[in-house]
Amino acid sequence: MNWTAEDTREVAQRRLKKEAVRAAALEQRRSAAHEHAAKLAQEIGAADTTVRRIWGFGSVFDRRLRFREGSDIDLAVEGGSIVAWKMSQQSDWKIDWVELEEQDDSMLRSVQSAGVVLYER
Repeated sequence: MNWTAEDTREVAQRRLKKEAVRAAALEQRRSAAHEHAAKLAQEIGAADTTVRRIWGFGSVFDRRLRFREGSDIDLAVEGGSIVAWKMSQQSDWKIDWVELEEQDDSMLRSVQSAGVVLYER
């Protein structure tokens, strides 16, 4: 069999279509992660009156970063207690928590500039 330019175009079109389907599925997953994080932040804020603010950051919230199928949800909390960690353990998502007050200035600036406030008292 001789490979033709038409064969190459067909393969390229199939690949592009497959990549578009994959990209759409990833975008749906990113959106679902964002929604889950926002809901979780509200629940935690309601359950713990010492929480002042919860930020979402990382690839779920910053489109400049590459989101993957296995990406986790990165959340930073100001104030609060261990309640946040206990509530998030019930999640289907892997959630990485950081206490913002314990981070260095670089991390603090990064979260505050690129992060999204999901809850604020």
